[in-house]
Amino acid sequence: MSVQIVASDRGNPPRTANATIRVNLRDVDDLPPVFTRAQYRTRIKESFPLTGKPIHIPLYIEPPIMAFDQDSLNETLVYGIVAGNERQLFWIAPETGVLFLQKEIDLDSESLPDNTFTLQIEAHQINDPTKNAFARVEIEVIDLNDNVPEFEVDLYNISIIENLPKGFSILQVNAIDRDQGENAEFYYYLMDEEPKGAFMIDHGSGWIVVRDETFLDKEQRSSLKMNVHAVERMEQYDRSRNYGKVQVEITLLDTNDNTPEFEQGTLYEFKTHCNGTIGTK
Repeated sequence: MSVQIVASDRGNPPRTANATIRVNLRDVDDLPPVFTRAQYRTRIKESFPLTGKPIHIPLYIEPPIMAFDQDSLNETLVYGIVAGNERQLFWIAPETGVLFLQKEIDLDSESLPDNTFTLQIEAHQINDPTKNAFARVEIEVIDLNDNVPEFEVDLYNISIIENLPKGFSILQVNAIDRDQGENAEFYYYLMDEEPKGAFMIDHGSGWIVVRDETFLDKEQRSSLKMNVHAVERMEQYDRSRNYGKVQVEITLLDTNDNTPEFEQGTLYEFKTHCNGTIGTK
């Protein structure tokens, strides 16, 4: 910066002299660094398949994480994670601020608000850690359809009385899919029925009901078998088997539904002596 100075006397004519003063301003390190944003966001898919091995995958964040020194000195900054990373799932490069995923994430075993990890990061001057800045990073984990429905038991084994009427509900099967949203939706189907056509199933609730009561005759069969499949509505992420299954065994209990019958018809004829004694055959 330059300042022009003029000096003059009171003579007639006046005499003057000029001088130029140059002022050089030197910046001092009096301001902390600042991030380009107060909050950064990104989305990643949950890990599949799970290997249990360490990983080192950079996360794409737009705009990238960046801080700068507000002074013109451009002091070197060091980045770090100060909160939200207790399990050491993430790591930030101290020199560049690039964020990395260090461990596999199975969303089905996590309990995350809105499926989101929240980190607090810091950037401080390497020569003065007290001059620092903070920002927030939100990492949303996207659910993959990587689980098939699982039934609550390995086998359903029940007993019912024979001759139950059509439409009678006998059993409700239950399966659970550990995925989320539409990835957790599935429908129930009857498969491998022995005999076929005795029952039907509500695809949504899993209730098995009598379809044809004529199959429920203890005198014809003592038991019935079938498999129930819980079939996913959405395609599996790796396009593998998209259903879970369970076996159902039904034992028929006898009821008093048959009247006695004589083996040789309703008319028997025989001859005997009129003077026969009691007990004579």
